[in-house]
Amino acid sequence: MIQIIAASTNDIPVIQSLAYSIWPIVYIDIITLEQINYMLETRYSKQALEEQMNAGQQFFLAEEDNIYLGYAGVAPTETESLYKLEKLYVVPDNHKKGIGNILLEAVEQFTAEKGGNELTLQVNRSNAAVGFYKKMGFIIDKEADVEIGNGYYMNDYFMVKKIVN
Repeated sequence: MIQIIAASTNDIPVIQSLAYSIWPIVYIDIITLEQINYMLETRYSKQALEEQMNAGQQFFLAEEDNIYLGYAGVAPTETESLYKLEKLYVVPDNHKKGIGNILLEAVEQFTAEKGGNELTLQVNRSNAAVGFYKKMGFIIDKEADVEIGNGYYMNDYFMVKKIVN
């Protein structure tokens, strides 16, 4: 049975391991390997993850039989009732098994418990996950090309979903 674990700084190595194994597979047909490596280095260093956690981002790990299958991260925004799904990744061999749904449910529950009633996210416009998010009730709010440094851009949709408290 899949368990969802609220992660702490002690789980940073697990989050890093998952990210470094998932990202090159998921993004290689969307962005360059150089951009993948840049994003991993800037967003998944121990220091970067500690800063994200200290700023209020809550990570969740999906685990079954002592094997980690994916992770999610959700953070408050400047708008009190709005939270942002910062991360939602599942090991590719485990796609379409409901793990993303379970992680998203944990994120939505956390958001509601914190008083949030809306969830937002950014997703690459070419990412197959766009279909998943639509299926889960998100709608496209806008699209933008966001500069992330080193000459790289994220060509994203911004999506939103109302959360029922």
